Amino acid sequence: MRPGRFRDARGTSWYSGWVLKLRRPAIRSAWSTLALVLCSTLACASSKGAGDETAASAQGGVLESAQAPQPEVNPNMKPMKVDASRCDIRGKRTRQNDLNADRRADMVAIIEREGEAISCKQADLNFDGSLDAFLHYDDKGELVREQYDRDYDGRIDFGRYFKDGELFLDEQDANHDGYVDSWRRYDKGRLTRIDHDRDFDGKPDLFMFYVAGQIDRVGYDLNGDGKVDKWDQDIAARARDAYSARQRALADAEAEEADEFVEEPPAEENAETSEGDKKQASGKGKGKSDAKKADAKKADAKKADAKKADAKKTDAKTSGKADAENKKPGEPAGEKPTKPDAKKPDAKQPDAKKPDAKQPS
Repeated sequence: MRPGRFRDARGTSWYSGWVLKLRRPAIRSAWSTLALVLCSTLACASSKGAGDETAASAQGGVLESAQAPQPEVNPNMKPMKVDASRCDIRGKRTRQNDLNADRRADMVAIIEREGEAISCKQADLNFDGSLDAFLHYDDKGELVREQYDRDYDGRIDFGRYFKDGELFLDEQDANHDGYVDSWRRYDKGRLTRIDHDRDFDGKPDLFMFYVAGQIDRVGYDLNGDGKVDKWDQDIAARARDAYSARQRALADAEAEEADEFVEEPPAEENAETSEGDKKQASGKGKGKSDAKKADAKKADAKKADAKKADAKKTDAKTSGKADAENKKPGEPAGEKPTKPDAKKPDAKQPDAKKPDAKQPS
């Protein structure tokens, strides 16, 4: 047979010869290397395509295969998150303070580029390196909002709103799901109403009204329309009874504590009390105040005695001067003059009745 288009002179087809050549070890290793290079190139391209799809999905691209189904969020539920309208540092200046001297900023003040107006303050309250408090200020520098992470879990759970420097609303995440479920309303800083979301659907269904700081009545929304369907008017009386019971319990507890620590009344000092009795009395319950009172009494007694002694001395001096003035010349000092006795005759004078024995008869 003559060699045809697909056969050589030996009668073998051209592709059969190439196959035989490819079976050689050197050629097989070269083909293996080329296959590995091609596979790695294709794998990189596929991973890049997957990354592009993920990025597109994160940016809002319409790629249903890369997006996981997201649960529907109730539009009535308000998330508790930091308000970045005033606390965004882009285009603003910051001033940092280290409150506990640990070389880490614990309070950051965000200042507008123009002027010195503070738009936000951020603080680390427990010094763990995470921000727990955010204070928002308006263009006039007045506080308008506060946000706090009170349980230090990294999420905001409490916030307050101010108007003209007075508190008028605060909101709280009671079940720590990231959404507001309790509201407190104020009038000139005084609590007037508390709204609570019991079924956590974003709408309040329990309303507690306060008068003069005390609960007055409670309303319940039973059908979820935001209006009170049932009133509890007796809760005020129950609240007053509970408050009175607590006050009585506190008074009884204070009375028991007072009975346990009764101080003995200060004993009256007695001049015949021995030194040992005084020490024993002071050990039984006399305090420093009793000792001071006793010392004051002693001092007063000493002063009175000194005054009496001075009065006696003054009287003695006065009487001595009077005696000296009334004393006759020749009388000894200190002796009072004696009056002559009229009954007894004077021995020095001669007796007129007796005749003189020496005269002649």
